[in-house]
Amino acid sequence: MRSTSRISVTFDDLSVIVNGSGVGQAFRAAELTGGWFNTIYRVELVDRSSVVVKFAPPAGHAVMRYEQELLETEVTVLTLLRDEGLPVPQVLAQGENYFIMDYVSGQSLETASATVRDAERMAIDHEFGTLSARINRVRGTRFGRFRRDHCARDTWPGAFAAMIEDLLCDAADMNVRLPVTPDEVREYCCKGESELSQVSSPHLVLWDLHPGNIMVKDGRIEAIIDCDRALWGDPLMEHAFRSSARTFDAFFRGYESAGGIDPTGATMRIWLYDLYLALVVAVECAFRGYEPGHVQWANERLKDVLLRRP
Repeated sequence: MRSTSRISVTFDDLSVIVNGSGVGQAFRAAELTGGWFNTIYRVELVDRSSVVVKFAPPAGHAVMRYEQELLETEVTVLTLLRDEGLPVPQVLAQGENYFIMDYVSGQSLETASATVRDAERMAIDHEFGTLSARINRVRGTRFGRFRRDHCARDTWPGAFAAMIEDLLCDAADMNVRLPVTPDEVREYCCKGESELSQVSSPHLVLWDLHPGNIMVKDGRIEAIIDCDRALWGDPLMEHAFRSSARTFDAFFRGYESAGGIDPTGATMRIWLYDLYLALVVAVECAFRGYEPGHVQWANERLKDVLLRRP
């Protein structure tokens, strides 16, 4: 299933971009098809090294409010993480609707999980937890999404409510029928405000930091990729804390050892972030032209979250 947000780029066009960027001369290219939103090509250079060219959706294509300027967000976040000494690709060049970065060899942790030994997986998960805590220790000045100034707030409940409103507006724009009303969603947020208020500092949250975005090689984490959905908020919004995630104990040991926050007692916060993710998954179907089977799956997932409301 291919998202309507993705585009096709010819080798000639890729050659013009790469050759003109100063990173080298393009030799051949292949599309990397693992993503759902952006279009990504691996370009092999004449010296046999490789780079990645990542494109935004086509101009005029309808995207969700939080997806606006994701390419610019990713460049900002990759630069920030690299400055913090974290393993991410280096941004090599940037254009109006694309950027070029290092190619990361290896496999995603999601793919590698089928073949790695238990001891090796535990070591990788521990390292994953350590890196996640280091990311979450980075502090910002205000809460909210990158490059979404209208959502920026001085408090986390205010920023989270604004992010929820963006989703509800997206659903209304596309006439998405959800198994929950906008007023019910707002009421859930109001009931959780006291717990959300416990988050007093804006932490860097990648939000999409799941095993598919962790590249591993020789039993170690090679790089973190796809940082475009980052925000300043509560570390418990990270994928590892989602109820649907298969997170191993080794991750939490690594996370705790590196100063990560303790999720104990944050039941309502964790549920609200489950709800936020389920709403994103349900609403995005209309923007990406997904097939009816996927739409049904997304709505069932949202219903499951609603049934688990604390």
